Amino acid sequence: MNLRLLALIVILPFAFIITAKGNRESLSQEENIRKYNKFYLEAICQKAMMHYAAEQELLEHALKYNPTAAEAIYELAVLRAQNPLYSEEETDSLFCLALDLDSANNQYRWELARHKLTIGKLDDAVPLLQTLTKDKALRYNAFTFLSTIYERQGKDSVLLRTLQRWETEEGGDESISMGKYRALTRLQRHDEALKLADTLCMNYPQNDYFPILKAESYLNKGDTARALRENEKIISVSPENSYSQLFLVHYYQLSGRKDALVREVEKVIMNSRQDMETRVQFMTNYIKSHKGKDEYKIDSLFSCLLEQPMEEAGLMNLYTSYLAQKNAPDSLFAPIMHKMLEIDPSDRQSRLREVWSLFQKHRYAEAVASCEAGLKYDKTQMLLYILGGNSCMIMDEKEKALKFFEAGRPYVNNTSQKETISDYFSAYADLLHEIGKKEESYAMYDSSLVYNPSNVSTLNNYAYYLSLEGEHLEKAKEMATLAIKYTPDEATYLDTYAWVCFALKDYDNARIYIEKAIKFLSGGRTDSSVYEHAGDIYIQLGLTTEALNSWKKAKELNSDSKVLDQKIKLKKYIAQ
Repeated sequence: MNLRLLALIVILPFAFIITAKGNRESLSQEENIRKYNKFYLEAICQKAMMHYAAEQELLEHALKYNPTAAEAIYELAVLRAQNPLYSEEETDSLFCLALDLDSANNQYRWELARHKLTIGKLDDAVPLLQTLTKDKALRYNAFTFLSTIYERQGKDSVLLRTLQRWETEEGGDESISMGKYRALTRLQRHDEALKLADTLCMNYPQNDYFPILKAESYLNKGDTARALRENEKIISVSPENSYSQLFLVHYYQLSGRKDALVREVEKVIMNSRQDMETRVQFMTNYIKSHKGKDEYKIDSLFSCLLEQPMEEAGLMNLYTSYLAQKNAPDSLFAPIMHKMLEIDPSDRQSRLREVWSLFQKHRYAEAVASCEAGLKYDKTQMLLYILGGNSCMIMDEKEKALKFFEAGRPYVNNTSQKETISDYFSAYADLLHEIGKKEESYAMYDSSLVYNPSNVSTLNNYAYYLSLEGEHLEKAKEMATLAIKYTPDEATYLDTYAWVCFALKDYDNARIYIEKAIKFLSGGRTDSSVYEHAGDIYIQLGLTTEALNSWKKAKELNSDSKVLDQKIKLKKYIAQ
């Protein structure tokens, strides 16, 4: 056999083995890349659909096939940064790894810098941001964050250099100039600050704040006379300039003129041209300085503010907090709530407080009007249906009350507050019983107790109406028992329990509880029906004198009972 051919036959199997092994490795790598791409692209699709849990699972799966894929590591870091289950250090490490794997990617660098700022590692963020100032797309954000960091750290010299560089590279604007002015002022480089203020006045003649900077600069230099002249010039051109007031506050602070300072602070607070944040800040300090002494000045200032048209609620919120700290009576909150609703008629909390205040003051027509106004903005407020419906019932406007309750029915399931739903069904049931829809009323009471089995108003009223009808008296007794268990000193509930006992012909127990009810009526409260019930119970026990005395007391209290006179005349119980 040809030796060359023999050699080839011997070598070929080994060559095939080596080649096959190399092909398998190549195929395995390609398969991993294919699988990685598949899972990574699916993760990005899930991200687009805001399915973040699925996105995370797919990213983690993709990284099994390509553990050094910077883009997947970055996306995973972004996800974990928003998830409190992962530590800040874990997320930080992922961002760092993504940037290490793709060091030219400034988007990764930007997100890492933001994360460093979020977790309070300001010094670590600085070099990242400094690099980003060379990226045209991210330069503005980088300079903004660097300026904020240096200002927070009190590094005014570094801040000034950074702002000057920013101005050189991006071109000047008002915010950069203002940053430079504040830094120069804190560094007490007042001549440079004055020169900058002059430049700003020339470059931005329509801005009415920059002239104040000139006055402030003279004041900071100690040239009080020139500072005041500059301020007078401003006032002559713009009498309503709100910044001028703030300058005068600063001037009076430095000069120690306390009375003038207080007057100027009051002017700032009352000036509707001042921004709300400034006014609230000044009023907060005014309260602190007058608390415990001359508090009438605080009250007087707030009273004046109540008369002033407003578009924001900041001062009224402060007034509410101030009164709450003083444990002020509810009556003082009413005008504030009214004012807050002028500012924002959709304010839920203010609306409820106003309606409740009107309801407690028996101003039912106004309460109804406020409920109707509130429901125009939010039809899901169940308390407005309850208070509106109850107010109509008290005014004997039953048809209107029914409309309130019917309108609220579709929104019962919009609230998670079971007690409120229970109160709604309870009030609705009271109305239905009053208009003669007895069975529907009982169904509503049952619904009320489903949501709150310890609703004492429902337990009492349901029990009382059953006792009047002589129906389901054992059930009535159970409910009346619970009502007096939860509220043992309420005369109305004790009266109901006594009347249920009366309906069950348990006159001895009826007497015990009606006398308890009368006991809790003492102290100014009167109720003719309780005394009439007492007379009914006494007469069944053969206590004629006590019965007559009780019936006569009910008559004195203007009872509207149609059979009371007959009871007194005939000296016997007559059913209604």
